[in-house]
Amino acid sequence: MWFKLKYSEHSDNSLLENYKNDGSQEWVAQLFSRYLELIYGTCLKYFKDSTKSEDACMEIYEKCLVKLKTHEVNNFKSWLYVLTKNHCLEILRKEGKALQKSREWEIMQKSELFHPKEESHIEQLEEKLKECIETLNAHQKDCIRLFYLEKASYDMIAQKLKLDWNKVRSYIQNGRRNLKTCLEAK
Repeated sequence: MWFKLKYSEHSDNSLLENYKNDGSQEWVAQLFSRYLELIYGTCLKYFKDSTKSEDACMEIYEKCLVKLKTHEVNNFKSWLYVLTKNHCLEILRKEGKALQKSREWEIMQKSELFHPKEESHIEQLEEKLKECIETLNAHQKDCIRLFYLEKASYDMIAQKLKLDWNKVRSYIQNGRRNLKTCLEAK
């Protein structure tokens, strides 16, 4: 492996606590090295390119240094996996390789939405979706529009709307669920 540190006998939580107490990168480096193969493998799954995956690992390490100062992390491995996955998806989205399409109605994961039979059916679905978006609360509506229509990342949405990152994630998840419920009722 291209990046490996001596394995520490400290628990994940102990290393996190040490980092919060003294701010030394050494603690995060030890913690990060434990899960480097998981991070690299996840990046490789998304990018299918070893050099790009190595670069992403270093970017994720830098993000860890910043985010661990402000985020309360109870399960580092799970938190790191989600951070890695979101980082990869953010890069793919910026490059225009994301799997999501530009049409609003493709937000929902229903086969009939992805395989409409005729153009008038597409227009009806788009109209229903617009109506359902209007039923969302203001935060959900703003987050859904920024994430799906403007392709903004969670971090960019949090900054733009002056919201906590976890709130943005929650508003998007709840907004999607509410949209699905609304569409199924129409």
